[in-house]
Amino acid sequence: MSPTIKINLQSFKEIMWPIVLIFMAKYYGWLTPQQSFIVYTVILIGLIAFAKKIILPNVRGLIPYLVFAIYSSVIGFIVCNTRDVFRDLYYILPTIVVIILGYYFKLICKNKVSIMKTAVLCGVIVSTTCFIRLLGNISILADFNEIRGNFDSGSYEVIVAFIIVFCSIFTTYKVVLFKKWINYFCFIIMFAQLLLSLARSVWVEVTVGCLLVLIIDAYLSRSVLNAVKKITKIAIIITIGITFFFNVAPQEAIDTFSDKFSNTSQELDSEQEFSSTNEAMNNWRGYENKSAKEQWKNSNIIEMIFGQGLGKGIHLKYVPYTWKGMVSQNQIPILHNGYYTILVKGGVFGLLSLVWFMLANAILGFRLLKKRKDIEFDLIILIIVEIMFMVQTYVVRGPIAQSVNFTTAILIGWISANIHRENKNITTMEQLDS
Repeated sequence: MSPTIKINLQSFKEIMWPIVLIFMAKYYGWLTPQQSFIVYTVILIGLIAFAKKIILPNVRGLIPYLVFAIYSSVIGFIVCNTRDVFRDLYYILPTIVVIILGYYFKLICKNKVSIMKTAVLCGVIVSTTCFIRLLGNISILADFNEIRGNFDSGSYEVIVAFIIVFCSIFTTYKVVLFKKWINYFCFIIMFAQLLLSLARSVWVEVTVGCLLVLIIDAYLSRSVLNAVKKITKIAIIITIGITFFFNVAPQEAIDTFSDKFSNTSQELDSEQEFSSTNEAMNNWRGYENKSAKEQWKNSNIIEMIFGQGLGKGIHLKYVPYTWKGMVSQNQIPILHNGYYTILVKGGVFGLLSLVWFMLANAILGFRLLKKRKDIEFDLIILIIVEIMFMVQTYVVRGPIAQSVNFTTAILIGWISANIHRENKNITTMEQLDS
């Protein structure tokens, strides 16, 4: 008899395919960021119509953040160019819309759908695409910029998926994503892509995410010995991966990456003095942060508290030629550091609302970890995703960007809905808060 191959279709049935299709349209560029935002909004309106009622999403931290967006818009419309206000709203609203989209998706979906499997599939799609491109042009490996250009694409979406798989493999949580060999395949291909992205911020965010997984695992299992064993095993895997990379990558790429890594602290230093365009370009992020900080310090007390409004740019004395397309009248609309961007536009209140927007759910997740065993894995991922989002905001804008971090936003909305869903078999949120 000829051997037969059994294909388990259950995992495919548990994928939220509309989310995957929306993600693919965003990642493959079938839609521009502007068109994607319109599509998110239209789908959200459709889900609201399907639900037959408007439900204010119970997402911790969302209300203060919306208050910031509203009052800073009003200030902007009064003192700034109307077009610039809408430009800044376009940086802020996509993440909010996708979070609410994830919330509504969960409200109308059956429990058989797995958002974790869906997020992992999105990550694997990105990683697989990167390696297919590599096979089509192997010469990419000869140049640092080409390696990074290929593998850094979509890496922030992959980080979330990678952490989900990492959590299911290396911890004691009884969560089954796919078959064991599929889980390891997903882990390897995503780990390889993140390693080859050669992006410092990606490596930092992955490290933070993995450490948080192990810390939470040790906290829940109360076993320091098991935590040490897991850290040792993971350290060996990472060491093997990095050693392999440094042995096969071209020396030029290794030297460039090493120089960038060693220069990280200086590049982010906003206390140094800048006296020329070349100095600003060599330490661009530090220069951006310094410019924003000085602009905030030189504003009046009302602007310090409530900001100068959406539409207000950050003034730059030195403008590099590569940024002239984004700079108007020596003002740049958005920085790499999302916190400094909001400090100028929304003041201290805006900055605190941004921090609370991400921190509130992490705190809620910690509070509920030992009370809601039915969604323990969801809570763990929510905590880690939110803290990684905070790290990402410091280095690459986070939620202040036109190209939304789709899987992160969807997960935040979905898990928030899962936390607050009505279920007679579990303790209500009111009881938990009492």
